[in-house]
Amino acid sequence: MSASRRRFLISSSAALAGLAMRPLSGLGRPLPSPLLVERAAYTMGSIVTFKAYCFDTDRCDRAIDDAIREMKQIDKIMSVFDNESQLSRVNRHAAESGVEVDGRIIEHRDYWNPATFDRQVKI
Repeated sequence: MSASRRRFLISSSAALAGLAMRPLSGLGRPLPSPLLVERAAYTMGSIVTFKAYCFDTDRCDRAIDDAIREMKQIDKIMSVFDNESQLSRVNRHAAESGVEVDGRIIEHRDYWNPATFDRQVKI
């Protein structure tokens, strides 16, 4: 085998080995740490704290905003302290007639004591 052919085979083998090992080159580097996004909001008669660990803080902010918005919506529908909430209307009028309510109230009725909730609510 000629010297130039041997040199070519050695260099091309080394190049192929280098390309094959390239996906493994990042194994020694530490992964980036996720960032903590934390926010508090007042809802449901309490201060609720949300904590999310993420690499994309904008995405975490949107998720926390969605969670706060949903909790406030549930509080508006199901609060026993707000006389205008749907649950308060059920408590006031269900014995007299059907009361139209949000489907989320029906979804959660199984968690309540059946003696305290009139199951003849119209959806």
